[in-house]
Amino acid sequence: MFCRYCGKEMQEGQEYCGHCGRKNTPGQQKKQSPLLIIACVVCVVILGIAAAVSVFLAGKKFLGKTEKTSEEKRAESTVVEEEEYLAGVACVINGDKKYGFINKDGEEVIPPRYDLIGEFQENGLAKVSQKIEGADGESDYYWGCINKKGEEIIPIKYEFIGLFQNGLAEAEINAGKDNDGDSRTLSGYINEKGEEVIPLVYDSVGKFGENGLAVIGEQVGEDADGYRILKYGFINRQGKEVIPVQYDSIYGFAENSLCPVAKESGKDADGDAEYTWGFINEKGEEVIPLQYDDVRTFSENGLVAVAKKTGIDQNQEAEYKWGFIDETGREVIPLIYDDVRDFDTGSLAPIARKTGKYVDGDPEYEWGYVNEEGQEIVSFQYGKAEGFAENGLAAVGKKTGETASGDLEYTWGFINEKGEEEIPMQYDEVGFFYENGLVSVARKLGEDEDGDAVYAWGCIDSTGRKIVPLQYEDVYLSHSDDWILAEMEAGQDEYDFTFYEYEYFDTNGKSVLKLPAKYIDADPFEKIS
Repeated sequence: MFCRYCGKEMQEGQEYCGHCGRKNTPGQQKKQSPLLIIACVVCVVILGIAAAVSVFLAGKKFLGKTEKTSEEKRAESTVVEEEEYLAGVACVINGDKKYGFINKDGEEVIPPRYDLIGEFQENGLAKVSQKIEGADGESDYYWGCINKKGEEIIPIKYEFIGLFQNGLAEAEINAGKDNDGDSRTLSGYINEKGEEVIPLVYDSVGKFGENGLAVIGEQVGEDADGYRILKYGFINRQGKEVIPVQYDSIYGFAENSLCPVAKESGKDADGDAEYTWGFINEKGEEVIPLQYDDVRTFSENGLVAVAKKTGIDQNQEAEYKWGFIDETGREVIPLIYDDVRDFDTGSLAPIARKTGKYVDGDPEYEWGYVNEEGQEIVSFQYGKAEGFAENGLAAVGKKTGETASGDLEYTWGFINEKGEEEIPMQYDEVGFFYENGLVSVARKLGEDEDGDAVYAWGCIDSTGRKIVPLQYEDVYLSHSDDWILAEMEAGQDEYDFTFYEYEYFDTNGKSVLKLPAKYIDADPFEKIS
């Protein structure tokens, strides 16, 4: 699942207006006059004779080739659609929550029988999990993979399976207990047939990148709290170590073949490790020395955010100044900002400075935007600012108050790269724009008994036009399909499971599929091969 608040510090998952928006219904067709009908019939006859002559001549020219009937074409099209788009659903069976998959007709093509599932990937495989009792009598979730027919391709025996990338996925097995009696796991890689092509002997692994390299970690000890201390390096697709295990923290390689790496430089007041960061190339050469206290990964424009520690705030938390460097290590935008976000797909990056105020113990920021030359294009005026999407719009928010539970509230809208307001500041929560040009938005209805905000969600396009009315408890978008999923609570059963009414809409806001109120969970459709 992908995060709906692009750039916000949230788990994957989609956490995300009012009572407006209207679904247009097609008007009734006008009754046609008899003369018009006769004229149409004559035209059809003439066109039919012409078509017959064309077919006869085409048949002579392309002898032996037959054209499929319209019925055959429609049937073939339907089959392709059902095979290429599937969505996960869950219902209650004998008091237990079970997951399966439906097609775009709402048919359960893979019946709910799994305890957990992941979405289908482009290679036609989906992760599925069942709770299995181990030799020690304890139950745990184990993972495998199925194809779109529901056939088990990779046995359900792994503690974890990652996403397939370039034909390989991380896999993790239970390796018994450590000295403290805690479960210990070992990791390696499997291919799409379930073959363990790189042995499961590592304490930690990451995804393989386009350059054929993957992060691996080896345990070198334990800290005072009993947590594993790991050192990191890289292996290639043959399992050969190409960059030695030597770094204390590490990210993956960016498209420019540079990777952030770090070594421990000390401990903070709480005893947590502090790091010094730099960048290496695919040969393991340190092309930008380890000199920064924090870094991000390179953006497509060849710039990366870096920071140096400047002190400690009133909460005894480290304070940093952020800026941007290029691939040679040259400082392009000075390290003068209290926080920044990446350039993402646009030519502007969000930048922040502290206001000097603290809200609920955390420092308050004002946000603006800087371009690639370091010019501040949008002044510091927002309480929140996100990166620009591919359509040239970015979500910005201004603080409006607090909830009873102490959470800050904002009014959100969208600006273009000139800082002009394209979609007015009118929403109480927003998501991020997907590839189809749609974004989820919400308006606050009130607060629950715990003082947390309650929202009504809908969906708009890049012009601000409402596609799905803002009246649902949640709205979900897909990265590979245009259908929009909306949910509304429908009640509870005897097991205290909450049921929902799930409805799918197309990009014009037309309802295309409504599921029966028996499901307690549903996902957007994903395209598979």
